[in-house]
Amino acid sequence: MNLPNGEKLIVAKPDVEEQSRIAANIDTHLDRISAEEQLLEKIKLQKRGLMHDLLSGKVRVKTDTSKEKTPS
Repeated sequence: MNLPNGEKLIVAKPDVEEQSRIAANIDTHLDRISAEEQLLEKIKLQKRGLMHDLLSGKVRVKTDTSKEKTPS
């Protein structure tokens, strides 16, 4: 596409009220994305702490020996 062709292009433009609704909808989704990203960071931090506790030996891992296969 070049400039002379672009000048002839007809583009629909929503009215101001519809633009406001679209902007509000986008803002709502951006707020949700931000909240989800914050939750993800919180969960990653919690995981990092739990992994540290497990790998440092601060917390012992309990195993259920009753589920092990017994020789027949």
